[in-house]
Amino acid sequence: HTLEEADRMVEACADAGVPLCCGAIPVNHPSYAKAKELINSGTIGEILSIETEALNSQKQYWSYFVDSLAAWVIGVGDQPRRESGSDEFTGQGMLVTEDGESIHFRDGAGVIRLTGTDGEIEFHSGPPGGWRLWQDIDTPEGQRRVEMPTTLSTDWQTSSTASKVDSMNQRTQAGESLWHLKLNSD
Repeated sequence: HTLEEADRMVEACADAGVPLCCGAIPVNHPSYAKAKELINSGTIGEILSIETEALNSQKQYWSYFVDSLAAWVIGVGDQPRRESGSDEFTGQGMLVTEDGESIHFRDGAGVIRLTGTDGEIEFHSGPPGGWRLWQDIDTPEGQRRVEMPTTLSTDWQTSSTASKVDSMNQRTQAGESLWHLKLNSD
């Protein structure tokens, strides 16, 4: 898309008095709030580490679960500067917070995996998709990490779409007008 198209979007939203949101990420989905609630309630114990796909500015899913500032960061970038002139870091690395949590960024990782002293919560966007929860339980053979049923949405794409449609229906019934802006003229 072009700068002119972006300018048209900004202008259309300003004229309509509606907010413009770009780069929306899944942390706006209610299942992320539920995952954080499970973590805060101790479902997986104390967080030891967070693993996430290679870092870039549009995919900071991990930041939703971190409550302290970075103490130090180390990494290896994929290239010093892109042809576009951007020097945005998209390599692999590690960040450690002031609270001692470590966040690992690496190619090939899932969207996010939060590992605690008593279990793990993981989110993948591809099949099977959604959230999965494991907890450590005592068995006759010793402690084992077992996948548990969860109230977290596993069909996050569908439920997100359904909630948006429901929201639009409620807004329409309340008398609000909805509009659609087509950027391409073809």
